[in-house]
Amino acid sequence: MLFSLEAVQADHGDALLVHYGPADDPKLILVDAGPNDVWEDWMKPRLEQYRELRGLTGPVPIHLTMVSHMDRDHITGVLKMVRDAEARDAAGKPQLVELRALWHNTFDDILSTTQVSSIAALQAFFSSADAATIASLGGDVASAMIAGDIQMGKDLADIADSLGITINGGFDKGVVQAPKTIKLGPETTLTVLGPHRRELELLEQEWDHVRGEAAGAPEPEKHRTWSSFLDASVHNLASLVVIIEQGKGQAKKSMLLTGDARGDFIMSALRKAKRLPASGGSVTFDILKIPHHGSDRNVSKAFFETVRAKNYVFSGDGTVGSNPDIKTVRWLNQARGAASYSIYFTNRLDKLVEHFARDQADNTRSYEVIYRDDDEWSTWIDLGEPLEI
Repeated sequence: MLFSLEAVQADHGDALLVHYGPADDPKLILVDAGPNDVWEDWMKPRLEQYRELRGLTGPVPIHLTMVSHMDRDHITGVLKMVRDAEARDAAGKPQLVELRALWHNTFDDILSTTQVSSIAALQAFFSSADAATIASLGGDVASAMIAGDIQMGKDLADIADSLGITINGGFDKGVVQAPKTIKLGPETTLTVLGPHRRELELLEQEWDHVRGEAAGAPEPEKHRTWSSFLDASVHNLASLVVIIEQGKGQAKKSMLLTGDARGDFIMSALRKAKRLPASGGSVTFDILKIPHHGSDRNVSKAFFETVRAKNYVFSGDGTVGSNPDIKTVRWLNQARGAASYSIYFTNRLDKLVEHFARDQADNTRSYEVIYRDDDEWSTWIDLGEPLEI
């Protein structure tokens, strides 16, 4: 049986492929598809190669497509993928992919709110703001793009619906939320750890409060407050966190995929799912996809002491927020001490090479570092039969 995680080169974002099932009839899950040109430069060519290696005459069947959350470094490639499908459909051309199901919580899904006028105003403000205005808000261009991310999420849902793709099927109120376990195939399951409905309800209450408090403020301050809330709270606290498992008993293998969720949120979700003791203790997965491209804002040394793995996967090229952050890698090394484990990176960065050279020279370490080869689309980890597609 196949059970592999493939991290496609995604610049500063995420683009993951999960391969599972019989080697002669493999199944595929796509989780995010990166920002900007990642679809054209990396994910699309990889899927074309996949189709050729499998000898498919029709489209590549993707059994589940997941958008972990609405940040453009996760959603842009997925939006381009469905736009490509829409254009092929309109032109009567053969499809590259067949998307059988989409998990994607839009802004309105997450907050169950009708206050979309706030988002329209936010988007209009930042699209017309000049450089001086942006600079006066701290130069936070990322926050200025939040409203655009939300519009991209709406566009994705609209196009997917027009193509007849099932969106968030089987979930209460059409929102992907915990607790939920589905069977993907023989001995293969996917468990949604987060977000929970109660957490989404609290986010909605907080959003209404933030909107109300900032309503009378000058336009720049009001919109900065709104975008900061959306970036820190909605996008990252509502990020999908899932466990995918295959096998039984001692032979069971597991992947923890975290999107951009915060470490404390992930640990809380694991406790709610009884994967972690209510107090103390730790849990070990075969693969841990590091949250938020290794940002030190999302994790801590305590997180790595509690949530352990045999294999860690970092995505990111160092161009946005310096992720992967060396502080995050240092916390991981310190938390695991002399334990044996492997760390995978989608990009080889000088700062990483320098850090590991010092850390392994100065400390008793047993870990292995693997970088994506320049001539490869991705780096991957096999937990089952070797991936040859």
